[in-house]
Amino acid sequence: MNSSTAHVASNWFVVTIDDKNTRIKAGPMGDPAIIDFEYGLLDADSYLLINYATNLLVTEINQVVDGVAKKVKLATPKKAENTAMIFVNNGRIPEYALGMLSPVWLAYCFNLDLPDSETNHFQASPIFSMGKAYREQGGLADMTYALNSQPPFFLQTLTESGDSKHFETLKMLSPSRGVFTNGVYNVERWTNVASLTVPQKFYATNYFVMGPSGLADVEKIVFEGTATDFVANAPSPTPFNIPLVTRVVERRSTLVAPMSDFSYTTTNGILMSREKLVQHEDFIAELSEKHGSMPSGPNLKSRLIVRVTFGALVVLPFAIWWFMRRKSLR
Repeated sequence: MNSSTAHVASNWFVVTIDDKNTRIKAGPMGDPAIIDFEYGLLDADSYLLINYATNLLVTEINQVVDGVAKKVKLATPKKAENTAMIFVNNGRIPEYALGMLSPVWLAYCFNLDLPDSETNHFQASPIFSMGKAYREQGGLADMTYALNSQPPFFLQTLTESGDSKHFETLKMLSPSRGVFTNGVYNVERWTNVASLTVPQKFYATNYFVMGPSGLADVEKIVFEGTATDFVANAPSPTPFNIPLVTRVVERRSTLVAPMSDFSYTTTNGILMSREKLVQHEDFIAELSEKHGSMPSGPNLKSRLIVRVTFGALVVLPFAIWWFMRRKSLR
């Protein structure tokens, strides 16, 4: 027979919808070392900024030994050198491993960057997790969606599918044979704010397919989101900025090609340009080691802030359920 267990977590979000200056702020997920997460746009690309608490001491660090990162305990705890970390990604789909941002992004940001198409289907980087390596190596997912019929045409439903052929192309092991459902999203309740029809309650489910049986044996995460407060014509967010000392993981191919990413620490709060990156001694060294050569949506009339919480209880309105399905013998 089958049995299941569930674990619950919660988080808060604040979404500012302002065309190219759209932002999502997310709570620290109960981690005392983190102040918040921030998602935002950089032209056609996006970033995820993690702001760290500066009053805590570090007891261990990641140290690279013979090309392998290992955790090393410090004899004496000390403050971290960087006060933030930023991941700069190709495209506008957010980093799915951190902050539980994907369902909120689907609700309020998905329609800002839809490809021009007469169909309701396209391929893109996975919105729901298919594994870190799969996305970093350019793996794609198939999206089928429907938009709400009222302006500004937010997302109503979406199904994200994976295909074993995509994994085989990347010489990676597929979690299932053929086509499989990786995630689904649906709005349960809408509301009107200053003539805009916006999601008020929505669900998203990320399936983790376990083997060739497809969805018969899966683990899944279920997100339930409820918008608790709306502010129309709100002030625009401040221009993009990061703390002076920030660890940067740069993944935009226009900057780091032919490498997939490059990490460095900025001490002036400014991201490096392509010209400066290719002159960085660590970039030159990594490129030489790996490649052996040097590299040659609708415009909203009103800004809208949405406060989103997830949860099963009124007093804790944002929750996520991890459903782990497993077989047991009687």
